[in-house]
Amino acid sequence: RICHPVYGTGTCSEFNYCGHAEAAAAKAGGIGGFGTCTNGLCVCHSGYGGLSCELQAECHIWENSGARWTTDGISTLERTNTTVRCKVDALQPTMTDYAALFVHVTPSIPPPSPQSPDAPPSGPPPGPETLPDG
Repeated sequence: RICHPVYGTGTCSEFNYCGHAEAAAAKAGGIGGFGTCTNGLCVCHSGYGGLSCELQAECHIWENSGARWTTDGISTLERTNTTVRCKVDALQPTMTDYAALFVHVTPSIPPPSPQSPDAPPSGPPPGPETLPDG
């Protein structure tokens, strides 16, 4: 019999189920999360990292004059187990290096659909009516 240590509840609920809600919001019918739960810990898919796979590798350029990393002028093409491919649009003399940095995943959640005029109101049900005395 082989024993494996299990973290927390073993379901990755402490880690937002490895990004399943974000993945569903970002891409309906997508990969089913940004990672898989193994013995209570998230094992992130390619290009994702962090305890709950909430980070995504994204290409950045070091902009020397502003002393900062920026995504202006560079785009991320693909992420694999070993490589992040970047495309530089226009390299400026002040841009000296590039790297893939982990940033928080920001899902594109579609706006809620408008409520039809025939639909019942979504508020709480009305309370009991009281009639005046007499």
